Amino acid sequence: MKRISIIGPAGSGKSTLAVKLGKILNLPVYHIDAVKEQIDKIADGEEWIIDGNKIATLEKRVRCSDSVIFLNFPVEFCISSVNQRDNSTRLGSPKVVGLSDDEFRSYCLNVLANWHSEKGEAIKALAEKYKHKFTELKTREEVNEYVNKLKARLLKSQRQNLVHCQDDIIDFP
Repeated sequence: MKRISIIGPAGSGKSTLAVKLGKILNLPVYHIDAVKEQIDKIADGEEWIIDGNKIATLEKRVRCSDSVIFLNFPVEFCISSVNQRDNSTRLGSPKVVGLSDDEFRSYCLNVLANWHSEKGEAIKALAEKYKHKFTELKTREEVNEYVNKLKARLLKSQRQNLVHCQDDIIDFP
């Protein structure tokens, strides 16, 4: 996993998951609203995590991804998350998109009100077209399980690499 797109409704935890995976996988993380002018160049790169739902670039990001994580949480849950979050510490904070906290919250709530009829339908179509790349997570528990399994796979891989390196050690007299 070297090119990961994370998509889902506002308040689903896209930015939080992107930062976590970036640390685990040692990959650069880009929030779509912060890099919208450079998104084509970034998507053509070899390593990245991009979170966000910009429809205009979504298909290219999905096509360029080797993995797409779709946080398909209930809208009610996302509304609660938007209303509770501290925007000052978020990767996709209102400062990035040039809005006040209240304006950003209103924007997110408006997006959520139209989620299924607008972005949700576009994502469903892409999920069908690129189903081999999509992982759909519907709860925080599923996200945590996904992250923990990824950590376990990486740890196992690192141990196997260490064993192979030890086999290559030559003892000198």
